[in-house]
Amino acid sequence: MRNRKFDYLVLAALWLFATYWNLDKAFHIDDTGHLEIARWIEGNPLHPMSGMINWNDVYEPIHQLNQPHLYFYLMALWGHFWGYSEVSMHLLMSLFALWAISGFYRLATLLDRDNALVYTGLFAMSPGFVVGQNSMVDVPMMAIWIEFFYTLMNPAYGNVRRNGLASILCSAALLVKYTSVLLLPAMALHALLRRRPGDTWWLLVPATVLLLWSLFNWYDYGGVHLLGRSVAPKSLGTYANLALAWTVLLGAISPFAIFAFLANAAHPHAGRIQPVWWVFALGALLAPMAVTISLVFPSAVGLNHALLWVSFMASGIGLQCLGVYRFAHPRGLGQDPVQRVLLAYWAAAAMCFVVLYAPFMAARHVLAAVPAIVLLTVPPLAHWKHFGKVAVFTWVVTAATSSMLAKADQWYASIYRDAPMLLAEKLAGKNGQTWFVGHWGWQWYAQKVGWRQWAPQSEQPQVGDHLIAPLQALGGDLPREVELALVGNYVLRPVNWVEHYASVGLYFNQYDLPWSYSTDLVEQFAVYRVAAIKDRVAPSGDKAP
Repeated sequence: MRNRKFDYLVLAALWLFATYWNLDKAFHIDDTGHLEIARWIEGNPLHPMSGMINWNDVYEPIHQLNQPHLYFYLMALWGHFWGYSEVSMHLLMSLFALWAISGFYRLATLLDRDNALVYTGLFAMSPGFVVGQNSMVDVPMMAIWIEFFYTLMNPAYGNVRRNGLASILCSAALLVKYTSVLLLPAMALHALLRRRPGDTWWLLVPATVLLLWSLFNWYDYGGVHLLGRSVAPKSLGTYANLALAWTVLLGAISPFAIFAFLANAAHPHAGRIQPVWWVFALGALLAPMAVTISLVFPSAVGLNHALLWVSFMASGIGLQCLGVYRFAHPRGLGQDPVQRVLLAYWAAAAMCFVVLYAPFMAARHVLAAVPAIVLLTVPPLAHWKHFGKVAVFTWVVTAATSSMLAKADQWYASIYRDAPMLLAEKLAGKNGQTWFVGHWGWQWYAQKVGWRQWAPQSEQPQVGDHLIAPLQALGGDLPREVELALVGNYVLRPVNWVEHYASVGLYFNQYDLPWSYSTDLVEQFAVYRVAAIKDRVAPSGDKAP
């Protein structure tokens, strides 16, 4: 029997590792939208979706955005007492990271008690988990999902306790992110597998919560938020592209694939398929090799890209094949049949949902399936005398990869925190107002220095005003009502080795490399002066709410 106190110390270290990289990180990507919603809720708790937000270069009602508001209410409550600083908001997120790590450890204990810590390290140090925290809702949702499936799978729970907790967790998850609708079929599937059809009555609990939430939406703004979510039409090619992007992203955030392939290759029941897992393991090892090459030969960018493409594809395809194989050939690979079916449903449903409904792919979309994939693809380890050495090697590779990407992402996020202060100093003493376009963390920090966000409904710039536009990742339409003269251009390129791995690919991906070594321009900020107001166009004087 393992020393559980040692395990708890390691779990605490894993939590501190994840928290360290996120604690003082600048607000990034969708964080600003969530912060604006939370601040609105703080002042208007009974009308959370009636406020206005500029998130697509126009002011629009909050209810046009995708997420339900349970986590935003929590952000508002937390911010009311401790403020909306980076450290404050990320400490809140760290509580959910701790819940996810501890919950995963307990779930892994159900499947392989003596080696649960090995599985937990592979999950908790993965790049998708470490880099993907920010102030977005995916880690809180995943923490609830892990607890939900632990509740369903735990044989020590009585029937009422199991179904009661599962229905409450399902309800909470639905109010964090609508992707959690996938938990409803999981409850029904569990009842079917356990031959307890009466348990399906517990589905009335989350159904009632959704109904009450919808009635609250109607009271708030006169509509039902869940039914108002728009889904863009997609072609067969679009679905194929998203499925490929999901596969590549899975490979990019899963260094644990190395361990999974080697563990299955060494398994006594591997049989004739053993060479397949060796091939996939070699492919997965190409990613740390590519990173090492970029450190020694930074000019070999093409080789780095080629090796990473092969590695991500090998890991992503291999993990999916391994999951299917282990589900179809359970002999000698452990796990209760009901547990195995629930894990397979978890992984497959999480993948299919985002491929079918997400407008683009991101690492946080893939992250929802990662806990199930780890537990489904890594077999019990009692048979493998070398597993300790390989586990340590994989932990080191995983921690190193996550640290590198987290450090690069810290720098990337800090660009949008630092640039407004730097540019504000350069424009100090200039006449007129400074305007900006663009979103992400840039929007939050540009407003903090007193600049005004341009939108068609807002008051228009005047002659002599300045407008600043980030040109790379953020885009943003420039106002057509004015003539602009370019008066400055602030260009940012990577300086040290780790900054070359900064990328938007983990947050927005359509079958591109999620991360790689790059010498390209990372961002630039164009500074314009309003030279003239175009004919027949006058500022409206109406400010957006």
